[in-house]
Amino acid sequence: MPARDHRQAAGGGVLTARERAVVDAIAQTIFPPGGAIPMDAREAGVVEWVDRFLASVPRQERVLIRLMFALFELAPLASPRPRPFTRMDPDRRRRWLAGWEQSRLMPRRTAFGALRSVILMAYAGHEGFEEALGIDDGDRILARRRAGGGADPSNPPDAREAAS
Repeated sequence: MPARDHRQAAGGGVLTARERAVVDAIAQTIFPPGGAIPMDAREAGVVEWVDRFLASVPRQERVLIRLMFALFELAPLASPRPRPFTRMDPDRRRRWLAGWEQSRLMPRRTAFGALRSVILMAYAGHEGFEEALGIDDGDRILARRRAGGGADPSNPPDAREAAS
C-alpha cells in the first residue's frame, strides 16, 4: 500500500484511495453507526482528519502509519479464512480487531493500540464529539451563566464569604 498510487485525495492529502478505504473500514468498525455514541466515524470525518494529519507529520512517521494501515488490511490474508480487512463483514472485522486488542503477543496489542490512537484522535477531534457525548462546551456554559443559570467557577466566592 505505501507504494506510489497517484489516486490521492484532493487538497494535499496523502492517502491513496485504497488506504482511505482501509482507514474507513477500521474507523467504522471502532465507531460504527448505531454505536454507543450516536456519531459514527464517517459523520466524524475520520478519514479526512487522518489524511490531513498524515500530510502534516514527518515523512518517516507518515510511512510507518501507512504501513500500519497496510498491516491491518493484509494480515487477515494469513488467517484460515483469507480476506483483506476491507472485504470482511462488520462482525468479522470486530472480532479481528478484538483479537489484536486482546492478543497474548505484545507487538499485536501495541500495533492495535497505535491504530486505535490514530482513529480516536481523529474521532475525538470532530467538533460534534463532545455534544454527541452530552458534554457542554464552554460557550454554552458561559451563555447559561450570563443568563443567570449558575455560578461562575472562574470567580469563586472568597472562602470567608462562603463560611458566613
